[in-house]
Amino acid sequence: MIAELGADGTVGGSHQVLFDVARLLDRQRYEPVALFYENNRFVAKLRSVGVEVHHMEEQRLRERRAMTSGRRLRKIAMLFETVKFRAVLLARHRIDLLHINNSPRIAHDDWLPAARIRRIPVIANMAGNAPLDEPSAIHRMLVRRFDRVMPVSRHIEQQVLAFGHPPERVMMVHPGIDIDGFRARVRRAPGAVRAELGIAPDAFLIAMVGNVRAWKGQHVALEGLARLSADERARVRLLIIGATAVDDRPYEQSLHDFVQREALAQQVTFLGSREDVPDVIAASDVVLHASTDPEPFGLVVVEGMALGRVVIASSLGGPSEIIDSGSGLTFSPDHPEELAAHLSMLQANPEARRSLGEAGRRRAERFDIRHTVASDMQIYDELLGMGPTKR
Repeated sequence: MIAELGADGTVGGSHQVLFDVARLLDRQRYEPVALFYENNRFVAKLRSVGVEVHHMEEQRLRERRAMTSGRRLRKIAMLFETVKFRAVLLARHRIDLLHINNSPRIAHDDWLPAARIRRIPVIANMAGNAPLDEPSAIHRMLVRRFDRVMPVSRHIEQQVLAFGHPPERVMMVHPGIDIDGFRARVRRAPGAVRAELGIAPDAFLIAMVGNVRAWKGQHVALEGLARLSADERARVRLLIIGATAVDDRPYEQSLHDFVQREALAQQVTFLGSREDVPDVIAASDVVLHASTDPEPFGLVVVEGMALGRVVIASSLGGPSEIIDSGSGLTFSPDHPEELAAHLSMLQANPEARRSLGEAGRRRAERFDIRHTVASDMQIYDELLGMGPTKR
């Protein structure tokens, strides 16, 4: 079973990775079962390719109510119920191995003990920045008890090892994207996409893809635009693409306020969540990433490179491992003037856009999801003692 534990009402890169891994596993050896905490569009997509899928939205609602009730006895009772519920679920669906898609830190006190009750291996990606401590000794002990932890980048691997995970249980696995599949999702000509969005053919178009939240750095993008000259700014259009969780709505409002204050309304469009992201990226000149916290990996960086777009990315975390010399540009999100300088150069230099885009397209091949699937199955094989034959 591969379990996605995101529960803030949005979907993101981890959902897409789960989808790609589940559908690309070798079905002669593994029968994937997917589980989500929340119902989302990937439930139907996985079922359409023959993957068994479950979600536990109602159960999670009960658990949240109990854990926020302020009643100590109710909280203790719910802790036992969460473990029992998960152990029963694993037994009912005859799960042989549990793969947590997010982090051991959000599965150590429920899914880990449930897997131990069932006597099955439990592994976890580490797809977020790892604090170097936990609130209690028992938490620290449990987090280190997973059979394997798979950091999504060298940046995260260093944190995992610093926390004290046994090195022999740590294996870095880049998440990756389905390169060919992503390219095949481009179905409309760039001119048609621009026309639909009301963007001139000669506009310098920037796409920023990612759920709207402060650490994703949409404000950094706006600050970079505000530092362009009046002539440069007149030609620029920035598309901010992504959903906003309820807790992030004040941040989104602050972005709208900045746009009005800096007279950027003609340059910036908020598109919300869209299904045609590949079309929009292909119609753009630049794909922008601006996370202010170290990005664990940065799937959108690979997506932009895969379509031959120039990627400008925050230098913090995973993107600096994806982009090498000549395949894209990086900048410090603390210095939006660096972003403005990159945008000025690219706007004035079509040849630089072409060469960086071509190099990025070649570099993206290193991060194909099939490498991820091969690494995951290597870990499954090792923990289950499986050979090449069907179990």
